[in-house]
Amino acid sequence: MTKPRKLNLTFMKVLSNLRFLFMLAAATFMITSCGEDIGGDTGGGTTNPTTMSLTAVSDVTVALGDTFIVNINAIAGDNALNTHEVFEDGVSIADFSRIFYNGEVAVANPVLLLGDSKTSIDVDVAVAAHSAVGTRNYTFTVTDDGGFSESRSIDITTVGTPPALTLNGSTTIDEMPSSLRGVNLTAVKGSGDISSISVAIDGVLADIADLEFDNVDFTSNPELLIGDNVNGFDMKTLSFRTPSEDGTYVYTIAVTDEFGQESTTTFTVNVTSATPLDVINGVLFNAEGPSGTGGCDLDNGMSTGSSDAAAEIRDQGFDGSGNWAQLIAPVNGSQLYYLVPGENGVSENFTFASIDSKETLASLVGSGLQIAISGTVNPGDIFVVVRDGVNYAFEVAEVNVVSADNSDNYVLNIVK
Repeated sequence: MTKPRKLNLTFMKVLSNLRFLFMLAAATFMITSCGEDIGGDTGGGTTNPTTMSLTAVSDVTVALGDTFIVNINAIAGDNALNTHEVFEDGVSIADFSRIFYNGEVAVANPVLLLGDSKTSIDVDVAVAAHSAVGTRNYTFTVTDDGGFSESRSIDITTVGTPPALTLNGSTTIDEMPSSLRGVNLTAVKGSGDISSISVAIDGVLADIADLEFDNVDFTSNPELLIGDNVNGFDMKTLSFRTPSEDGTYVYTIAVTDEFGQESTTTFTVNVTSATPLDVINGVLFNAEGPSGTGGCDLDNGMSTGSSDAAAEIRDQGFDGSGNWAQLIAPVNGSQLYYLVPGENGVSENFTFASIDSKETLASLVGSGLQIAISGTVNPGDIFVVVRDGVNYAFEVAEVNVVSADNSDNYVLNIVK
């Protein structure tokens, strides 16, 4: 009788061991099945993963800060859906006011899915794109209650209209070393406010010394714009000092807007050391005076006949009443310009003494008012004369009326 009893105990012990092994194997299987991503199951993971699709509803190229729209469709697998999140270049968008679900602004990012959305979502997601020109990646991620996630991405490119900068005037400037000059600029605003202006010489940002825009000194280069200039400007002056060494320099002026968009204009400055002037004193007599007077040779200041080939200017003689008219005119193909400070392109600070070199004299050609006959000549009047490529300027130092013999005359300070 003892043998069967012993066999039964042995059989029960075997059954107990088999049950333990079966439970261990089942536990091992359950632990393994919890570690796979949705949509990425390749061996023993979630049997029914969440499925997700992304469809672009709007154009993927948009203006700066404009919205783009995608449709997100997700269906839960074994686990209910939990959250939806939007990323920009891999970073969760913290300003969730940029995100809209079916036209309603998001209350958070990630947003918690509730109700029927736990089972599936079919939603248009609008996102305010980045406010810098370029392409960024936007990722839309659905995460389920088990912590598994599924993502889809799209590249969005932003474009904008840059400001437009124009130089008003010549693109070539001839100037002496270390001279203050100015150029007039006009800028039209594009997509964004114009934030700064910069000056480069031969591709290198210039030193801020003597740089000034719209009567405001540069404190940096680029210089931040202030006031209404951020909305564009018209005929505003940029002042600068030319380099101290002779040479040809390319200046590049740039304006940049708040989005980093830029517009440039360039001009060339030819820097040449000053060439000394020839300084001459001369006299021009009344054309009704002694014979052989009435004209002046500006090369030497000598009086000539009013029709002499050596003369550049002549007096006009009497008026209709027999009195000295005090009028002068160009002669022998000369051109005569009357210069008044602050008028007709002449600097308001201009004086005869400021003509300090042949280069400065040359820069005055074309300035002032070109005339065929002057008005009544008075002391202090300044004229520029051009004849056969030679430049002259003269200042009327004295106007002398002589009633006895019609030897009325002008005393001239002449430079050439």
